[in-house]
Amino acid sequence: MPRLSALRLAALADLAEQLRFVPRKAVVRQLERAVALAGDIEPERNYPEDWVIERITGYRPDIDGPATLVGAALLGELSAFVERVSDAARLTASDLPAGALGVEALAERWRVSRRTVERYRRQGLVAHRVRDERNATTLVFTPPAVEQFEAARGPKLARAASFDRMDDGAAQRVVRLGRRAARRFGWSLHEASQRVGARSG
Repeated sequence: MPRLSALRLAALADLAEQLRFVPRKAVVRQLERAVALAGDIEPERNYPEDWVIERITGYRPDIDGPATLVGAALLGELSAFVERVSDAARLTASDLPAGALGVEALAERWRVSRRTVERYRRQGLVAHRVRDERNATTLVFTPPAVEQFEAARGPKLARAASFDRMDDGAAQRVVRLGRRAARRFGWSLHEASQRVGARSG
């Protein structure tokens, strides 16, 4: 399990620290609200800090001169925020809605690579960290988080699923062919990759 990402947005870092002292049931509700918030954020818009806190906690703090959060940055950090809070609360799968998927299961559902799922976490796909019976942490995605991301990114997911992926053996053969062609014909690596890519499909 990778270590927790740092929270660069001070508003979310402060809120994550405050939620360490909130009862478990309240944390679960607030994390559900954070997942829902991710579905409403538009990357190109700006959002006031107090509004974001209200969306997550249900109350609007009295802040003099609240910070303005850029939507794209907020989307990029909401998963890290939920992961950090769920890890601190030591949530288990029983605290979440039934049907949560791990990274591998979600990659299989969307027919994308594990790396693509990791990239989506920085684009508004929100994950929780839960502990199993051995106290090991696992990354999971609740049905609302998955369905919300699918609704917002349907065409993008379909394009990603349509990519053909080579197995390791095929990839190594193509690399060897490209190196041999570059040496033999004096091609640059870019030219070799273009020509071999066109030939191999």
